[in-house]
Amino acid sequence: MPGKYINYPTADGLSVPAILYKPRELEAGQQYPALIHAHGGPTAQFFRGFDAQAQFLADRGYLVLCPNVRGSTGYGVPWRDANLLDWGGRDLADIAAGAEYLKSLPEVDGARLGIFGGSYGGYLSYMAVVRQPDLFKVGVPIVGITDLPQLYEDNARVMPQLGYYFRTIMGDPVENAALWRDRSAITHAADLKAHLLMMHGTNDPRCPVNQARGFRDALLANGREEGRDFEYVEFGDEGHGAGDIAGKTRSYRLMADYLARRL
Repeated sequence: MPGKYINYPTADGLSVPAILYKPRELEAGQQYPALIHAHGGPTAQFFRGFDAQAQFLADRGYLVLCPNVRGSTGYGVPWRDANLLDWGGRDLADIAAGAEYLKSLPEVDGARLGIFGGSYGGYLSYMAVVRQPDLFKVGVPIVGITDLPQLYEDNARVMPQLGYYFRTIMGDPVENAALWRDRSAITHAADLKAHLLMMHGTNDPRCPVNQARGFRDALLANGREEGRDFEYVEFGDEGHGAGDIAGKTRSYRLMADYLARRL
């Protein structure tokens, strides 16, 4: 099913470019669950090409919105740089506006919204469910970021170029310590209402697995129970996402099974 280019309104009177995928056959009068796919990067973008994941999910009865939120490339330098020193701010506002757009569609069941994404998309997936806890029923963060100070500490030690990168996008980790903490999902773990499926590779050098483990531990410390409130999967043979067809197939099937049960 081909995706359709759309624009939806967001904060500041702006609009967010996005691609919307729908199931091939929508029954009149029926409402369907919907998902927001947050891309990685953040300096990346969704194109209207063959999107295997979107097609896979649309074939299973989900509408899938793929927004190019602030921080994305392809829409000029001001849009690309609009989330500098503001991760989890205006970019997250664009995600929330995407959820409101989906709820406005007559074919969408507004009580059955989910969000998923990998890497930076995983970061936004974590942030969305704790900073906008009433919008989403489920979240599926994949190799996501939950603790910016911890990530900087790990990256500065193991991958110094990424440590430098994070200083350019979120400022000095000491001078901007309050901002770094506020824009970390782990700080707000107690506010989670959505059910989560967290997936992470144990050999990830960019977003180490302690990002997922730390958030899981924070949930447990706040009285959440694995199974009842969240599901957690580690892949011992993966790094920063699945690198082969077998790994992708495994992740797709896990997510499809999860969404069928929880959304």
